[in-house]
Amino acid sequence: RVFRCPGAKKVDEWRETGLNYPSEFWLNASYGLSQQAIIRWGSTSTRAMRIDGMDSPATTVFATDAAEQKTEGPDDTIGLFPGQRECLTQWKYSLASFYPGHKMEMEWWRHGRRCNILWIPGHVSSAPYSQVGHDFRWYTGAVPQQPIP
Repeated sequence: RVFRCPGAKKVDEWRETGLNYPSEFWLNASYGLSQQAIIRWGSTSTRAMRIDGMDSPATTVFATDAAEQKTEGPDDTIGLFPGQRECLTQWKYSLASFYPGHKMEMEWWRHGRRCNILWIPGHVSSAPYSQVGHDFRWYTGAVPQQPIP
């Protein structure tokens, strides 16, 4: 329950894989851990990224409110990545049919239309709702162009 947000209504239950655990089980994993905090975005390496290898660890996401337990990039984070027109497309379109009647992308914005963010150094802030998304650099370790909230 350490990784359970009391505000979470529904999270990824991996339905497309055929797993069949009760919803209550999945709600105990209602924060998305950032893959980018571990592996540099776009890298083919499987080695963990070191903090001293990041240009800006203080402005790099470690975890956020999310419907998905492991966020990997353009289609399952609140970041607007290069070449994308909006964030959370996986949850708005391709996986939405697995959760009819529930706007899964709103699980990222579950606190008064804000997304709580835990940054690598341990501080927390929240970003306001954005259908398009926020600075993708928050997820890459690069210096962001949009200030962190």
